[in-house]
Amino acid sequence: GRIMYAQDSEHRPVVLKLLRNNGPEHRVFKIILDKQASYPMKRIPGIVPILDLIPFGGHWLAVMPRFVDLQWNNLLVNHVPNDHRLPAQSSVRNEMQKSRTIDYAWFDFGYSVLLPKMTPLESVKLHWRAAYFGTWERPPDVAQGEYEYNPFAYDVGSVGRILCVEFQV
Repeated sequence: GRIMYAQDSEHRPVVLKLLRNNGPEHRVFKIILDKQASYPMKRIPGIVPILDLIPFGGHWLAVMPRFVDLQWNNLLVNHVPNDHRLPAQSSVRNEMQKSRTIDYAWFDFGYSVLLPKMTPLESVKLHWRAAYFGTWERPPDVAQGEYEYNPFAYDVGSVGRILCVEFQV
């Protein structure tokens, strides 16, 4: 999704993301905003926290802290380097990784599928074509002629492929 950089009233860097009113992504962001309050750090691990949802001319603006895009299609990190080096070469980022104060998080839920609350996850199947929307490292699960697939297993496989490509030695 498209984002804009801004500052809040306390001059902190934030990101604004335009959401279609009552679209799937807007509904997911509302769920995240409601649920994150019950977590110890007031955020869901692995998801960029939603600071606010502001109505805006028939749409909504999601306000989030500024994270930097790591080029894994929608994976962000909470470190914005202030020097000329590439983020991965930053000594500050290296120290944040060592001290475990760096956060990696997803922020784009444009292809989300919202299910009723009591849906058994093992019963969820999607048409194979849906696997190609919003994915980055595609496991070959749907290339074997199956008409339906389990989106949860597919997402785990996709993340596993990212981890292997980026971190396996």
